[in-house]
Amino acid sequence: MKNILILNGLFFPSPSSNGICAYKLAQELRNRGCNVTFVADQLSESIKWIYDDFEVYGVRPSGYLNLQKEIEESNGLKKKFLEIKYKYWVKLDLGFNIFKFRFPKKRVNDFFIVSKQIIEAKKIDTIIAISRPHETLKTALKLKEIYSNMKLIAYFCDVLNDNSFSSKIRQKIYKYGEGILYNQLFDNFYSVLLPQNYKIIFALEYPFLANRAKYFLFPLYDSDISLKFKNITNKKEILVQSKINIAFAGGLPKDIRPPDVLNILCKIVDMNSNIIIHFYSKGYEDELQKYKLTLNDNLILHGIVAKKELEEILFNSSILLNISNKISSHVPSKIFEYFAYAKPIINYQFIPNDPATEFLNKYPLFYNIKSYESVNIEELLNFIENSPLEKIDKSLLDKTFYMSTPKANLDLFWDKEKITKDISNQRSSK
Repeated sequence: MKNILILNGLFFPSPSSNGICAYKLAQELRNRGCNVTFVADQLSESIKWIYDDFEVYGVRPSGYLNLQKEIEESNGLKKKFLEIKYKYWVKLDLGFNIFKFRFPKKRVNDFFIVSKQIIEAKKIDTIIAISRPHETLKTALKLKEIYSNMKLIAYFCDVLNDNSFSSKIRQKIYKYGEGILYNQLFDNFYSVLLPQNYKIIFALEYPFLANRAKYFLFPLYDSDISLKFKNITNKKEILVQSKINIAFAGGLPKDIRPPDVLNILCKIVDMNSNIIIHFYSKGYEDELQKYKLTLNDNLILHGIVAKKELEEILFNSSILLNISNKISSHVPSKIFEYFAYAKPIINYQFIPNDPATEFLNKYPLFYNIKSYESVNIEELLNFIENSPLEKIDKSLLDKTFYMSTPKANLDLFWDKEKITKDISNQRSSK
């Protein structure tokens, strides 16, 4: 692996969590002497841009993404109409999965055309397909038909099936197509990497494939995060000085991660007005505005900010807030970023089998709020008031969450033979 092409969806300057994972892998690949190029969703007029010295080539984003953006920018009746349109568009599109796992032909072709040009120009030898979007997988398979020696790696930040379908018939249709695609991947890809929390489910659904997969934790634990802000003495201005600043950062996808935790935090703020809650988020804007009417200055809605700015904000916050998912097959990747800051964490849990708790239980200072049980408000208030005073051993965190680093992730598919050969060459040249 020397010249690598990463196929990805939303990337910087406006990345999804999957795009952040792809970027972390690219940084580690660069550290190991690789040349990395990206193909990603084009969100502006630029068909090519540079981010952190990585070349990024744009393809037209999916119709879903454009419609989601239109929904976010609308309000009132128009917004409701677009939400209904989106809902039934998804249902209709899913109906075509009866005979095979279907992807929009146009989008796969867009990825294919741009990728082929890059492969020829940069002598690409390895393709990493970050999924989702899942079209990256189909694109890689299509490229393999032309470049038979190409090494393909599938990296599933989101599994194909999130088990969130309301209809059993739709679920069966989707599973049929999913099975076909998984078989294609394992037959043609050098490595298929799946999220660690999906390992048991995958073994039950695909026992004949489970042992061939590799399992990873999101590569978002940054062991050097404290070094970035080591010499910064002033806290970020948008944090309220001499207050307890609780920060949430991440997306709030509809019906998966609603901000219901604010119902509890409203009661906490009534008891201590020195608590300020910050949301750096996207989604549920109308609901957040309703909470704002109740909490007033104790809730600050920042929207989305640049990643580097957000890192400094999280580093200077008193407590970090995680909102888990309503589905059992997905872990909020944000918690792996949170762990590196060595801050107290509050987790809001929707379902008893929340996969995030497996990792949070390894963290030395967190408080878990279960939405389906009564909450001890005084105990939670005590945690909020006193936990910021406690110190967390950063070296212990580095050991505990090493498998969530980009280095550990890359080792899962790095060519060990090549490493051994390179080390031998280095020794012989000395």
